[in-house]
Amino acid sequence: MKQPTGQSRDWPVFFCSLLLCSGLPAAFGKPTSDGLRFTDARAAIAEAERLELSAETRWRQLLQFDNAKQSSRVISEDFFLAPSGAKSPDAELRASIRAFFAPPGDDPNGHAACRFPGRHYWLSRYLGELGQLSPLTDCPRLGKWAKFADLESISLILISGYFGNPASSFGHSILRLNNGDAAQGLTLLDVGINYGALVPENEWMPLYVVRGLFGGYQAGYSDRLYYTQDQSYARLEFRDMWEYELNLPPEQLTLLVLHLWEVVGRKFQYQFLKQNCAYRLAELMELATGQDYLSSVDIWYAPVSLFHQLQHFDQESGGQLISNIHWRPSSQRVLFDGFARLSAHERALANGIVAEQLSLDSPAMAALADARRAAVLEVLLDYYQYRLVGEAQDTQAPPVTELTQRKDAVLRARLALPGSLTPRVLPQALPSPAAGTPPSRVGLGIGYGESAKAFAALTATAFNYDRVGRNNLQGSELVVADLEIGLSENNSFFLRQLDFARASKLNRLPVRIHGESLLSWSVRTGIKRDDLSCTGCLELYAEAGIGRSWQVAEPLAVTVGANLSAETKSSPLVLQPNIGLRFQPLAIWASYLQVDYRAGNNGSEERVRLNLQNRLSLSARDELRLVVDHNDGTEASLSWQRSW
Repeated sequence: MKQPTGQSRDWPVFFCSLLLCSGLPAAFGKPTSDGLRFTDARAAIAEAERLELSAETRWRQLLQFDNAKQSSRVISEDFFLAPSGAKSPDAELRASIRAFFAPPGDDPNGHAACRFPGRHYWLSRYLGELGQLSPLTDCPRLGKWAKFADLESISLILISGYFGNPASSFGHSILRLNNGDAAQGLTLLDVGINYGALVPENEWMPLYVVRGLFGGYQAGYSDRLYYTQDQSYARLEFRDMWEYELNLPPEQLTLLVLHLWEVVGRKFQYQFLKQNCAYRLAELMELATGQDYLSSVDIWYAPVSLFHQLQHFDQESGGQLISNIHWRPSSQRVLFDGFARLSAHERALANGIVAEQLSLDSPAMAALADARRAAVLEVLLDYYQYRLVGEAQDTQAPPVTELTQRKDAVLRARLALPGSLTPRVLPQALPSPAAGTPPSRVGLGIGYGESAKAFAALTATAFNYDRVGRNNLQGSELVVADLEIGLSENNSFFLRQLDFARASKLNRLPVRIHGESLLSWSVRTGIKRDDLSCTGCLELYAEAGIGRSWQVAEPLAVTVGANLSAETKSSPLVLQPNIGLRFQPLAIWASYLQVDYRAGNNGSEERVRLNLQNRLSLSARDELRLVVDHNDGTEASLSWQRSW
């Protein structure tokens, strides 16, 4: 992983030289108006009109202006100083300049320069000093919030998906202002910036999905101490986090932070597919860097897409954009890894205590050396904290007094033992989801089957983290809008398959932990061919399954289970036992074989279905796929697939 390259700065002196003494460096496009000092707003407005600043891209970005809709994306009226400011960048520019020249009054925090410091900072690049206040030195609330004297950088943080909420399944992204010492782990009191929909409590899930897809919610940026977000994602929802610390030049960092101050608390319209958390952070990066993060976005923008873009621009800059990538494992992953690091005998003792079959002062525990007893107790502390978090989320759960008492007893036993000078070993770092292929894909290939004979194979998928893909789901999958079309020899198209959504969670615990579920699960819905010997045998279906998974060896995992399927052309409900084998000997090669058995009923014949998928990566975005299907008929295809 990259190492930090940031250096501490004397920010007040730096900002003086940057803003007040010599003007901003030529970092935002046009030459600086060095030495300009306007005594009234009219002269400054005249200069701004001469320079046509209201047409500048960054000015419109500061207003969150949507050129296609010819209005700002911000729907909070107090974001604008002109009555027509939401629709007129020119009117808002003139109103802003006039407001910057207004007398400060008794409370500078209410002055326009302190309310809209990003606008003031950017305009000073062209117009020199504007009024009597400098946002970086004369705005107490802003200074206390941003902590300019300690501000080193920002981090964009990618958070893994959370299957407990459909909107969170695809991951999340937040931003952190890095004021603390990351090397010493002192970042939990930094300011974390989140963007999300403002959803009423206990919202009905189907309504939540529909309103989220079609812009039925307002949304906004919120600022909280980072430890609350770490608690929410890593500890409550058991999600891994990857922190990308960025090495932005001072003027870019300053503009981004000042604009954040302007938009925190303002209201936007929320759209789950596009104008979501990652999209808003990408807008901030466009404002700061001037690079294009969003022009290729049409319908869909997943959180991981932003981090693929970061890596792209980092490569273009020769590794100058990303200074460090740090993985923060979820508390659940830390717990499982801690259990796995114990010996078999120590795990048995820990599980015995959890099951209340052993006491903390049992002879078996007393027989352990102090260091090993401490290791068992520390794992038990992780376990009870993990359980307490889970119980706290369940409003129907009984009081957690007993769990708290048991955790306190473990803590007292641990404090009675000598401390350890050895740093705790954390789980082996997982690669970032952005280290794999991007989530959307298209494919083109050839195939042969009993029904269509030779055919061309066309594939398009909106979000594709499948079982053999290069992603970080380790055999689990999350796929949305997966379309496969064939073009036969007589130039007729036929639908091979359309999955609206499919997801699976393989639960392969490295060791047994008392009380932890061992079940894996899967869900899937769409349109399929119920018989591969014909091209028009289509049916709607929905299925759900449970099973058990085992990591037999490093490259081989086995899943055994059963699916309950509802189909429009077959029996209303069909139970299908199945077995799946996932084999990945190399990072560039993965295979998955699934065999389903369907017993005959209501006059139907018994049927065995086989699906074999093979993936060979050619590059970070390109791969070959070989797929063989058998379901009455047999069909095979070989395709090149490109992800973006």
